[in-house]
Amino acid sequence: MTRKMSSRTSRSVAVVSLLGAILICGLMAAPVNAQSNNPLDVLLAAVSSLQRSVNLLVAPAQANMRISPHVNLGVDKVGSCDVVNVAASPRTIRFEYPVSDSSGELGSHTATIEPGRRLQVHASSGSTFYCRFTVTDGTRTDIRAAVGVHLGGLFETLWSLPAE
Repeated sequence: MTRKMSSRTSRSVAVVSLLGAILICGLMAAPVNAQSNNPLDVLLAAVSSLQRSVNLLVAPAQANMRISPHVNLGVDKVGSCDVVNVAASPRTIRFEYPVSDSSGELGSHTATIEPGRRLQVHASSGSTFYCRFTVTDGTRTDIRAAVGVHLGGLFETLWSLPAE
């Protein structure tokens, strides 16, 4: 009599098989140190090689950052950095934006934003403007962000572009 495997058991078998295949490939691809006959050294080298490959999948410096495109403000226009917290808990966001075209200096503002809340920072900077948003206690997927262009004094939004 044969028994049918449950879907949970078959998933477990598949995961163990996949991990085994990855380990075997890592062992085969890892450079073997001629000075060591210890199989644990070979295993450590394989795992280290695999970790280096995984580390290349995400750029660590940008895992918590979104940057908007540059926009031209023109006369009587003001730029803004807009962000919404889409995470389930508060997030601390650092906004950075150019202070002037000639200096290359960045102004900054840091704020903690509650879940579902929006914050907008207005800053005029001459003719070009962009925003850099850094989530100091989370990842870039915790926020949605944009750069906006507004009429000066009225802060009526003319248009905005999403930050990536």
